[in-house]
Amino acid sequence: MRRRLDGLGDFRDPRFTVYPARSLLWSGVLLFLFRLGARRRLRFDLNSTAGVENLNRIAETNVGQIPHPDTLAYYLTGGCPEAVSGVRTERVRDLVRSRALERDRLLGRNYTIAIDGTGHLSFDRRHCPHCLTQEQSNGKTRYYPPVLEDGEIAALLRDEAQRLGFREVEDYVKKSGRTEEELTQALRPVAKKRLTQGLVLGKLAEQEGIEISSSEVDNKVSEIADDAEDKEKARQFFSLPQIKQSIEQSMHTQKTMDRLLEITVGKAENTTKEE
Repeated sequence: MRRRLDGLGDFRDPRFTVYPARSLLWSGVLLFLFRLGARRRLRFDLNSTAGVENLNRIAETNVGQIPHPDTLAYYLTGGCPEAVSGVRTERVRDLVRSRALERDRLLGRNYTIAIDGTGHLSFDRRHCPHCLTQEQSNGKTRYYPPVLEDGEIAALLRDEAQRLGFREVEDYVKKSGRTEEELTQALRPVAKKRLTQGLVLGKLAEQEGIEISSSEVDNKVSEIADDAEDKEKARQFFSLPQIKQSIEQSMHTQKTMDRLLEITVGKAENTTKEE
């Protein structure tokens, strides 16, 4: 792997290069593996002693901290995308040649490929009758495929199963006396409403410039941990990257809802004064 990554080359001036290309490329891989969502979260979630050590271990480098997100973007935009994609193709070819994927063949013949386009795929025209829509600030409408809706339905089914004490969704479906398709259709209006609300809140947050700082998240973690019996153990758990990301998302939603309430109340007060 090191040989392949080194073969991509580096267009940057070596006199001013701090991070080797391998550390940047592996940082990009970790960005997707941990589903961080945004480049800036590399510094926020992974820039710890353990995070840097693990990056150096897999990238075979000796950097002192996680590369800056802008440096990663600069390297990727200035390089050759086809060459980077070629590394992925070579790795898949290696897996096929080594027969590492044999036991996962579909019907003993075909290799299966899973593609998650949730949140990344949108159109400027209606894709199907079930498309969700989002009005943009330029007056145009973006259409989102129902895969978003299906993902939300799956989450609703999982939450309901856990709420009722079932470990697996399949067990919940069996006990419900209904087919999974029937449950899916029953939850579709709820899922669509939740997704629409999420798109609206997302647009409001973008327009209002609503963000959650790392210090706000750290304060929230400390607040939660202080209420636990084993404070140190709780602090370690809530400091995990995926948990902190969940906390940040919850805080971001709440902050956006608070702003929406402020706007609504302000408009109501203005209407009252005019009357």
